[in-house]
This record gives sequence, structure tokens and C-alpha cells, in this order.
Amino acid sequence: PAVAPGRCSSCHMPLAPSADFGARVFEGATTLSIHDHRFAAANTALPFLRRDDQMVRASRSFLEGAARVDIFGVKTGGTIDGELRAPIRPHVPALRPGARYLLETVVDPDVLRAAAARPERCAVAAIRAARGTLLSRLQRWDQQHYLPDDILVKVDRATMAHSLEARCPLLDHKVIELAARQTSARHGDATTTKRLFREVIRPWVPPAVLERPKRGFGVPLRRWFHEQMIGWARDILSDPRTRQRGWTRPSQVAVLLRQHESGARDHAKRIWALVCLELWARAHIDRVRTPVQRCA
Repeated sequence: PAVAPGRCSSCHMPLAPSADFGARVFEGATTLSIHDHRFAAANTALPFLRRDDQMVRASRSFLEGAARVDIFGVKTGGTIDGELRAPIRPHVPALRPGARYLLETVVDPDVLRAAAARPERCAVAAIRAARGTLLSRLQRWDQQHYLPDDILVKVDRATMAHSLEARCPLLDHKVIELAARQTSARHGDATTTKRLFREVIRPWVPPAVLERPKRGFGVPLRRWFHEQMIGWARDILSDPRTRQRGWTRPSQVAVLLRQHESGARDHAKRIWALVCLELWARAHIDRVRTPVQRCA
């Protein structure tokens, strides 16, 4: 467009009619809609996973002879404090062959190259190799991996730390067995999710709850690293053990912390990831028990 819109999704993700749980009536639309993620050259992993050969061919044709990266700005030198060149429209910055740009800002490339196969790729390969509809394969993956290895582990640790015993009603074996006997179409499709579950609970749950967008239990990292824990994180990331480990670039970590503390950028998630990585290394590689301390 001649003038950049307020929300890029209006161009990149056109509205499509949908009865999805998160659908709503957008401005200019007359029916429930969602922003369609299925367009050439974008989110190609999902068409590949769904074996949507037509969409994969469309993306390949679109990208033939060109390589595109949908970003909003670049930083020269490959460093956090490099010169920011943004927005990239209407004048697209020329990227020089062989030059470094902000792609990997904290983790050293050698660490990534030495890492084993990434879990995401292994998961996609296993799901594609399984039998059944896509939804049933995804549900089976959740039951075998996501629930026991992630969500339920967190619930168990949090409750047992306070001598509580948690039970998930939806995971009662009778409920699971009944749900497993239903067809995928009863559970949902490309436009509707949790169809059967919502039908069952509709008599007891207000429409406002059923129709509102999905909401998770987010960790308040921004508040933590603004009010209480930034000093604790700085001590860990600036510690000689962390710097000498060679997994991160100390100068870039220092810039990241400085930008966050000054309010110039919100790096809460990056700081949390780096702290978790270092504490994991101390516990499982160094075999050092980190003392519990109050956050300043």
C-alpha cells in the first residue's frame, strides 16, 4: 500500500470467515473472521505438516529466484547495539554479501552448530510418520510428550512443593477413553477447535467465557525483571563462571542487560532464558547446588 497500515496483519494475513474459538467481527467485516495464515511463502511448516502439496508448490513458486525474510528492521554488525535500520519500507536496505546482521545475538554460533538435532524437527518428523488424521496425530503427540513432559510436570512440582495433590478432571481415564472413540470431526477442524468440549460444557459456562480468545497462564517476567529480580539475574549472567563457560557473548549480554535496565528495550524473555540456561549448567554440568537467596 502507499501508506503503511497500522497493523501488518491486514496485508499479510487477509480476513477469512471462520467459526474458530478466537474468531470475531473485525472492522469492515460482517461475519466472524480470523486472519488467514495460509498464504504463499508464509508459515510453510503447517502446509508441509498437513501434506498440503498445493500450498507448498505455491510457496516454492513464489520464492523461486528470490529469498525473502519478513522482518521489521536490521542491525548491522550482528550485535545488539549495532546500527538499527528500520522500518524496511518503503526503502529496503541493501544487505551486503558476507556482512553480519542481527540474527544470533547472544548464543555463540559454535554452540548451535554443536547442538544435537533440535526437538522441534524431531517432533515434526514423528508426527508426519504417524498414522491417522492430523488432529489425531497431534492429540497423540500431546498425550505422549507435551502433557507428561511439560504441563503436568509443572503442575506436579508446583503442587507437591506445597504438599498439595492436584487432579485434572479432563484427564480422567473414562473421559480420555470416551474422547478417543470420537472422530476428529467431532473435536474440530481447520476453522473450529475444541468443538465437542464446548458443546458439553455449554449448559454451565457463560457465552462470554466460551467465545473469548484462549488465554494462558503467562509468567510475569516483565514485572519480575523490572521490580525485583534484575539484580539477581545480573549477578548470575555477569558471574565469571558464566562468562568463562563460553556459551554466550559476554559483551552482548552486558548490552542486553543495560538496555533492559534503562527501559530502552524489553529483554525479559531473553534474560530469563539465559538465567535458566546458566542455572541448568551449574546444576547438571558443574554439579553445584545453587543456594536459595532473596531477590533484591
